[in-house]
Amino acid sequence: AVFQRHLAGRVAERNGSGRNEVDALVEQLLEIMQAEQAPEHELGLITEAMINDQATGSGYAARRYPIWTAPLPPEVVLAELFDRRTQQISSWLTAPVGMLDLPAEARQQPCVLDLAKLHGNILVLGSARSGKTTFIRTLALSLAASHSPADLWIYVIDPSGSGCGLAAPVSRFGRDHGDGLRLCHLADAFTPQQSSKVDRLLIELQDQIRQRQVLILKAGVDTLAQLREQPAQKLGSLPPGIVVIVDNIAELAAAQPECIETLKGLLRDARKCGITLVVTGYSWREVSSIQNNFETRIALRLNDPIDSDAAIGKPYAARIAADQPGRGFLRTSEGLVELQVALPSLGLSADALSERELTSATYGAGMSDVEQAVQLVNQRNGRLVGGLPQPLRSLPTRVMLADLTKLPEATSLGLGTPMAVDGVSFQPIWLDFAATTPHLLIAGSPRSGKSTLLRTILKGLAARYSPTEVQFVLVDPRRRVLQSIAQLDHVRTLTIPSVATAGAQAEQRSVRVITNEQEIRALVTEVAAEMTRRSLRDSAQPRIVLVISNWDLLQDTYSLWKPLAPFVMQGRDLGLHLIVTGAEYGNLVSTDMLKMARLERCAIYLGQPSENSSVPNTLGIKLPRQALQTALPAGRGYFTLQGQVQLVQCALTAETEELSAASGLQQHQPIGIPA
Repeated sequence: AVFQRHLAGRVAERNGSGRNEVDALVEQLLEIMQAEQAPEHELGLITEAMINDQATGSGYAARRYPIWTAPLPPEVVLAELFDRRTQQISSWLTAPVGMLDLPAEARQQPCVLDLAKLHGNILVLGSARSGKTTFIRTLALSLAASHSPADLWIYVIDPSGSGCGLAAPVSRFGRDHGDGLRLCHLADAFTPQQSSKVDRLLIELQDQIRQRQVLILKAGVDTLAQLREQPAQKLGSLPPGIVVIVDNIAELAAAQPECIETLKGLLRDARKCGITLVVTGYSWREVSSIQNNFETRIALRLNDPIDSDAAIGKPYAARIAADQPGRGFLRTSEGLVELQVALPSLGLSADALSERELTSATYGAGMSDVEQAVQLVNQRNGRLVGGLPQPLRSLPTRVMLADLTKLPEATSLGLGTPMAVDGVSFQPIWLDFAATTPHLLIAGSPRSGKSTLLRTILKGLAARYSPTEVQFVLVDPRRRVLQSIAQLDHVRTLTIPSVATAGAQAEQRSVRVITNEQEIRALVTEVAAEMTRRSLRDSAQPRIVLVISNWDLLQDTYSLWKPLAPFVMQGRDLGLHLIVTGAEYGNLVSTDMLKMARLERCAIYLGQPSENSSVPNTLGIKLPRQALQTALPAGRGYFTLQGQVQLVQCALTAETEELSAASGLQQHQPIGIPA
């Protein structure tokens, strides 16, 4: 610029006589500087490339360092998440379930849940049609796609009993409604109303936790996941991962309120043992009592901002639109992230699903895609021979007394016999008339197995004790229920005077089964006299079992039994024991003898009671809520002892089984999904 100003001044002073040497030198220098001007420096080239890449049409900087990313897509497919497989996804009990939006880092990535370590137990909240069931299906199929059935067992409690669509629905007697597919990793699926299944699952989980804690302690590690990471450990010898899914916790709490406390204990100890619980609910109020035990919370669309704030610490979930199913927020110990749950499809791309015009129904149903995914997973594991999940055991409908007597008996039985099998522990239930169960009241609906149970108990006592140790006094107004028992040597024969005719002397007759009022009078007189003698000499041998069949048919004789009431109350000491069957016990409170027997709080109700029946309450049996809606097979009922109620299946002898078949008692299949 200096040279240019100098040149301009010199030009103005010229008189046309030519240039001097200085002016010529300045012009020469300017020409050299302009001709040899330096090319663009490297920073300029880099800047140009970052602004506009002619090859791709977009700038490198915009692609490599975006200022913002597009929102999460409205649909994500599980198959595409596996296409982006990483080493993390292939780890034990890890599974991709959707896409995460990380705006602070201007990127999106698959949401991979690590159930064995980081994420643990999972709580999912959402309103109707928000995507809760879809999340469960996606999680289960994602785990199943990367684990063999030997490494992963899944148990599902859901209102339909179909495993949230992972298995064909089952009827109340365990028969499939159709030929639907069943995920090979699914150990069992049942409804919250199946109390025996729920109780059995909780017991199985507690046993698994105890066994795994011992295994972890011996290995000197903190968790089962750490044990599996040891290179010298043979993974085939380790127990599988267990995922327990409870869809709609409110329904389980309503049907089985007593199991919630047990569930809380499992949540505290399960994760380190390779057991994970996944629970869904509609509102925070439903899970408030157990919420502190979940390491991970997912809030889908919620109707109330209060629920959202309680679940994830922000009201964001209440702002999700109704047309965004599967959209939610994931809260872990690392913070809060927006999530789009993947659709449970392992064979279709997002483009193929988009052609179907995805709606909220896709996140609520999509059963065809689920069935295809189940079929694909099953085909991959079709060659497996062992290691398949173990379904929960169900009470058998046929229990033989001979099998129960082979098992170890309760200690120090004074006068005992096995009666039934407990529906939770599957252990024999023993009656001990000399100690814990001096009297037994048996009630039930018609053709429920009352008479069969009565015969089984008496046959069991007769097989274990001699007639010098126990004797039976039989009362049977129908004249046929106890006829098979009357032939036993243990049955006491009563001598009763016959009605004398005019001019004739009254004769004596022997009776082994009491059937009418006259015989009852003689029976009460004889038994009362013997009990009085025993009370004076402090003797209880032989023990007498007074058996009354069909008590409700003896209403006209209720007052005749009153003299035996005080002796029934002292039954343990005097050796007098009462077994009574009946359909109705309406006059139980006003009958002193049965009132004394009822104080022992030992009774059993067989079959399904009617809605208006007060018999269970009269006997002191608090039936579960689902008892009125559940039909039970013959011989199955609820046994109570000292206020503890158990579902049981009563035992049969070979003879009682034949009599039951002859009487036409219906034999149902076991309740629940068969193995």
